[in-house]
Amino acid sequence: QAVWAQGGVPWLVCCAMVLHSAHEQSPKLAMSAHAMDQAPPLKLTIVSARGLRDADWVARSDPYCVCEIAGKPREAKLQTKVINNNLDPVWEHNGELPGFRPGDTLLFKVYDKDVATKDLLGTLHLESARFFPHGFEGEVPLADAGKGKVAYLKLKI
Repeated sequence: QAVWAQGGVPWLVCCAMVLHSAHEQSPKLAMSAHAMDQAPPLKLTIVSARGLRDADWVARSDPYCVCEIAGKPREAKLQTKVINNNLDPVWEHNGELPGFRPGDTLLFKVYDKDVATKDLLGTLHLESARFFPHGFEGEVPLADAGKGKVAYLKLKI
């Protein structure tokens, strides 16, 4: 359903006329309006985790972490390397998430890599208000870390 502006002109047409008029007067103004829609990727570092549960029978867990934007899993995903036999892994994984917008939530999942399966070691939902626009550096507790377990994920955003 169209949204109408004054005079019976669709709202989208009004916006296009304003941007076209702005471009004629100042190309930079029109370009900045386009640039607002194309935000730069979010830069972050998945530093480490500590206190993870041991999900393996023979050795210790082989943890890795996956990060995506909640509700936008196809836009971007980061994954750290696997650290074998370690309950306190240090990844220092730097990456970028394209498609991030203020108001988005980052979803972190820490898994234990096994030959046939992957066991969940913890999750974190980090709302953008915690790190945008001023950044964040520190440890955050993981949910779903296991019964009686307190585990943390260290991040730099």
